[in-house]
Amino acid sequence: MTSALLLINKIKGRDHLRNAARHNLREIPVNGIAVSSPEELGAIERIAGPRHATETIEIAKNLLLDAGITRPRRDAVVAIEFVVSLSEQQWDGEPDFFVAATDWLAKRFGGTEHLLSAVIHRDESKPHLHVLQVPLFGGRLVGSDAIGGPDQFREHLAAFQSEVCAPHGLAPVPSKAGPVLRQRAWRAVLEKLRERKDPILHSELWPAAKLALCRDPIGPATLLGLDLAALEPKKRLRSSTSIFISKGKGPAVARS
Repeated sequence: MTSALLLINKIKGRDHLRNAARHNLREIPVNGIAVSSPEELGAIERIAGPRHATETIEIAKNLLLDAGITRPRRDAVVAIEFVVSLSEQQWDGEPDFFVAATDWLAKRFGGTEHLLSAVIHRDESKPHLHVLQVPLFGGRLVGSDAIGGPDQFREHLAAFQSEVCAPHGLAPVPSKAGPVLRQRAWRAVLEKLRERKDPILHSELWPAAKLALCRDPIGPATLLGLDLAALEPKKRLRSSTSIFISKGKGPAVARS
């Protein structure tokens, strides 16, 4: 059954934002192959945003200026990038789902008026959506706070699954796992990506994607078809001797 994975990356500085916009609009060659008209050839499809990265940067700049932010800190998160990937190459519900995902992400992270772009990639192994959003809340740039720590990050993923994926009939992606399983899943995901020579390994966004994958590898492992049960650490069985000689917890003692 088809499922969808959500990755969330922080983008710090306009240079990184420019690189992300250029990558999403295929102004940066993929695997060394440059395409002059990726949209006309069906490599990408724009849901929202301009045709060129320079225009995307200009929109972001104007949004910050309108909020009174002329010179954001060098380490400020000036944009958030969301990557929504499907587990199947073809799925009838894809167009409506990607539009719904774009709308949901924009509203949750600052409002649709702060949406920079939403672009579908169809020239890689699986169709996936890139969304760039300026995280402005009440005129303040709060990218890190908007994403939050591990607990809030998991809340975002759970809400996305229940409010966007489930209504479109997509299967849930498991997210809870112990540290041993997460580590094994991350290694298996990395090995699988290398085995299939996935383009993401050579993308300029790979450092950010790597952090997101390492933080939560269970969803990506599921989408790649990896057997999580085989990666699950085996529980040690106690021998009959150890059970026999064990002191146990003993009888409960009443306290006066």
